[in-house]
Amino acid sequence: MEMSDTPPTAATLVRPGRLAAGHGQVTPQSRDLVAERRAVTLRAPTASTAPLGPNGPNGPNASLGSLGSNGSNGSIQSIGTNQSIESGRSIGPVGSVDTDPPGMPDLATAIRSLVTPSAVIAAPSGSLTLIPDTAPRPTQARCAAPRDRTDQAVAPPAYEPILASRGAFDPAMHEGVAHIFQALLGPEAVYRTDTRWNIASPTAVVELQTKLGTANLMFVAYASPRRMAIYFAQDIDSHHAVAPLLHIHAYMGDRHRVDIGTVRIVDARRRIRCAPGRCGAGSAFARKPDAPCTVPGATMSAEVAIAEAIALDANTTPVRSRMSVGRLLEVESTSIGMLRRLRKLTCRPIDYVFLRDPAVRVANSSAPTIREYQTLGALANRLRDLRITGHAQPMSIHARRLLDEDIVTSVARGLDYCATDSSETARLSVACAVLYLQLLGRLIDDRILTARAVWDMLKTPAGAYLSSMLGFRARALPDFDAAMVGLFDAMTEARMQRRSIASVVVQPPDSEYDGLLKELASSWGNLPQRAKDLVQELEGRRFATRTTLMLCPKRIKKIHDRAFTTLDKASRILGPRRMTQNVPVADILDRFRETITPAAIARMSRTHMEATVRANSPTQTLAEQRKFQAQVKDALDDAWRNVLPAEAAPPPHTRAMLEDACAAYGDDVICARKPALDRIREMALDRYEAFVARHPDASKAHVAQMFQASIDATRSQHKALMEAERVAPGASTQTLLLHGSEQVTRAAQAVKLSRLATLATVACTAKATLDNAKRAADAHASHHRRLGQRQAEASAVSRESARLRTAALVQMAAPPGQRTEADPHGQEGARRQGHAHATSDALRRANLARHAFSSPSLASSTLSLTASEMSFGSLLQSLPEFPVVPCESPGGRRGASGSPQHAQQSQRSERSERSQSSLSSRSSPIDAQPETRMSPGACTG
Repeated sequence: MEMSDTPPTAATLVRPGRLAAGHGQVTPQSRDLVAERRAVTLRAPTASTAPLGPNGPNGPNASLGSLGSNGSNGSIQSIGTNQSIESGRSIGPVGSVDTDPPGMPDLATAIRSLVTPSAVIAAPSGSLTLIPDTAPRPTQARCAAPRDRTDQAVAPPAYEPILASRGAFDPAMHEGVAHIFQALLGPEAVYRTDTRWNIASPTAVVELQTKLGTANLMFVAYASPRRMAIYFAQDIDSHHAVAPLLHIHAYMGDRHRVDIGTVRIVDARRRIRCAPGRCGAGSAFARKPDAPCTVPGATMSAEVAIAEAIALDANTTPVRSRMSVGRLLEVESTSIGMLRRLRKLTCRPIDYVFLRDPAVRVANSSAPTIREYQTLGALANRLRDLRITGHAQPMSIHARRLLDEDIVTSVARGLDYCATDSSETARLSVACAVLYLQLLGRLIDDRILTARAVWDMLKTPAGAYLSSMLGFRARALPDFDAAMVGLFDAMTEARMQRRSIASVVVQPPDSEYDGLLKELASSWGNLPQRAKDLVQELEGRRFATRTTLMLCPKRIKKIHDRAFTTLDKASRILGPRRMTQNVPVADILDRFRETITPAAIARMSRTHMEATVRANSPTQTLAEQRKFQAQVKDALDDAWRNVLPAEAAPPPHTRAMLEDACAAYGDDVICARKPALDRIREMALDRYEAFVARHPDASKAHVAQMFQASIDATRSQHKALMEAERVAPGASTQTLLLHGSEQVTRAAQAVKLSRLATLATVACTAKATLDNAKRAADAHASHHRRLGQRQAEASAVSRESARLRTAALVQMAAPPGQRTEADPHGQEGARRQGHAHATSDALRRANLARHAFSSPSLASSTLSLTASEMSFGSLLQSLPEFPVVPCESPGGRRGASGSPQHAQQSQRSERSERSQSSLSSRSSPIDAQPETRMSPGACTG
């Protein structure tokens, strides 16, 4: 009876209960499963060993030993055509190769090194405890007795391993994986250079994917009783719904499988297409690039396709060993559901190796903020790896890194600056803070971390910074409510006393931070209702009370300084218990991986680089701005010089015009250069972002070099653009310059007119001043002339008066006969003398009145002098009249011709003249009379 490609019935594909067995459930043990567990304890067969099956040469595992004796060069032509396997049916037409093709590696040895019990694939980032080579154990946490929630040093619970091992490709440990990829992709794509495989570098894997055009490739290798099998499938590009032909397809031709030595290689998608009831049209998943595309009804993942193909061939090639799974690119997003279909199908230990992990593994950014998130993401991914393999003890060691000061400070700083950061950074900061609190709470529940360690962290300055920022952001963001309460509930469930928890929500008055409670409950009247509900929930759980904030500073410090206390074993936890537990730690770590992704880091790096790119590629250079300002200044100066030559336009008239013209010209430059500059900037940013996203494991020096290379390329392109494209001022700018020149011209004309008016005013003022000076000089000269004339007249009058007095004296001294004749002349002279004295007195009084205004003391002295003169004149007039005694000169004789009356009248006239003469000589120095010397013969009355 010959075999065909028709699959067996559904009842024979998979043993009862395996497909229904979910995660954490135990499959009913059948005879084959018992035999499988016995077989996996044996060592790898060699050429000198006897049949190793427990039932002798005819047992179910006898073929595994026979493969080792035949080797990969043994003839298997009869196996592909006439021999029957297991079911007794013959194998249908299948491609086979008698010997290994040139360049084909020894696949049998490679698979044997991967699926034997001694082969344990560990994560290359650290040494882990070896996992026993058994099927996954049932979950023990659900059926175990309630654990004692004390904070004593107890062994952490063992996580149920999801996979036996999982890690990135390590050439020293995963030699067989490299040989399988070389067989599938070809020796030109996968090769060894000296002692290192080219696929050991993630950068080389990216280049390999680009060269082959494949999105991803997955294979599953295992051993069956009579042969070893490799099932492979490619992930379909969702945009093109195609996958390229691989090197192995050249040996398959149009068939879905090929036998090379003792190894059967199966294209899972072709195997599914050849199954009964499937569409027999041309494949849309493996075609030449020039072949027409046939879009399938639904895109199936590579894992599902391989699982279905293994289920179809369950009778011909059943799984009898561990399973080795390899991928070019790690795409599993969930830990619990990782390779779920394969685990449910076979219930065998799975060793998972990937060539490139699109996750944050290293902190290589030059920006401090980005580097902090990379550090947190790398730590979360490491914890995720340990959780998948179930290594709780190493996970506890790495989890303590979450409480380090740099990690805590980075989370707190992200919350502090999320309002001013970019939208991508702010979103990442809030999400990471929430996940951080949830992770701490869940690790306390799982006893990976102790409540005392978390409490000690919150007591540090970094912990105070974190709690304060949590309270500040919880006022507006609802994301932190459940996370904070969940963390405190986990600490309470760990038998920590609530009074110890209350000590971490307040800060002493001398602290740099206000603390969670004060930041959250301050300004109670302005709080939203959700924040008030959170405060009331904390009060209801006795974690904090608002009345604490009203205590004195000394009391608040005493509350903060409380020691860590726990309940003893005999005490029970009082107060409300949590309603729901935190989500599983695997889910939290999965969300960390989805949040801190290389794409998110690349977007943050792009934002960080954008500021530097714009600073190094300005739309208008500083030299161009200065040159345009100089041109505008020269134009305005020329407009000014047209009105006022040899002068420059003053700054007050050009400052506003320069600002407006430069702004308008800047708009013209932006409109002309913006498209080209945007292309230059976007090219640099896209290049750097793509590099960071595709090379998350690049070294810090390589990232810095790429950053600088992008900046240098932007500078060179920007310089070439600036030199090649000179932007002329636009129409609006030219119009603005024209109006500005007109304004400057009008301003210059106004200045000129103002200057002319000022000169005219100055000239008029000078003329008026000169005229006034002339008039003053003329008046002064006239005054001096009049004064001289008056002085001359006074002098003449004085001389005349003196002459008359002299004449009178002479007449008095003359004989009486002569004196009588001279009386008329004497009377006329007396009248003249009186008139002269009156004129002299009038002149003197006028001068005194004129000078009285400038000197009040002079006026008063003049008045007193005038009064004295008047009194002296009255005194002289009141004197009695004495008879005139004639006096003759010696030798003369007394005249007898004169009458007594005439002599008396002459004597009285002479006396009056003397008195007036004496007054005139005393009143003014101007009217001072020259001293008259009397002759010895003269005689006065």
